[in-house]
Amino acid sequence: MNGQEREARYCARLAGGEDVSAVVREAVRDPLLFQFGEILSLDRVSELCNSGGQELYDLLVLYAYGNMKDYETNISLLPEIMNVERMKLKQLTVLSQLSAPGDVSYATLMKELNITKVRELEDLIIELIYAKLLNATFDQKRMLLHFVGCTSRDVPNPDVLQRTRLTLTSVQPTVDVMLQSLGSWRANSARLLQTIDDMALDVREKELEKEGHDASRDAELEKRIAVVRDMMKTDMPLPGRSDADNNLD
Repeated sequence: MNGQEREARYCARLAGGEDVSAVVREAVRDPLLFQFGEILSLDRVSELCNSGGQELYDLLVLYAYGNMKDYETNISLLPEIMNVERMKLKQLTVLSQLSAPGDVSYATLMKELNITKVRELEDLIIELIYAKLLNATFDQKRMLLHFVGCTSRDVPNPDVLQRTRLTLTSVQPTVDVMLQSLGSWRANSARLLQTIDDMALDVREKELEKEGHDASRDAELEKRIAVVRDMMKTDMPLPGRSDADNNLD
């Protein structure tokens, strides 16, 4: 069962009426569940904010978007977490640091995790590799992790961020980039729409100009035809022909 299927199962249990608190804590502890966006989108989970369950809601938000530093910053707002939950949050922190394939130093990861033992770091990473959440190899001589790919974390949802009390410093850069990208997209869309409008107006003007030209040409042609018909009716010489020519007719 992959991560999406596991998350879908938790969503189904919540939709079926199971106790929200129990299901959320179980999801947080699940060693193979690393995405929580769909769970956070459920109304029953959102209602925790208005029914005395804000702490639990914030805990779920932490596991969806946060890391160890965020936990330490907001520890007074969160319920106590068990060792297995702490281990999982550390693993999520590792995944957050691996945004693009390449080499990541042990020192960088250990700083983010606030740990001092290399063996602890390697154990965390080995668990992720065995769970097929991370594709990476160790370079123990140079103290580097060669990262190839990993499972992605949840993309921050602005509605969720508005409900939580947490200060998530790890999320803010992501939100800023999203807002900047959205602003650029809107500006580009506006320019594109204006270009399309200008092109449509130009085409319409040319069509009207052509219609006017065609109408004028048709009117001139009808006028000439009418003159010829009148001449034929009155047996008048056609323009440009002599009487002798006309007599040949």
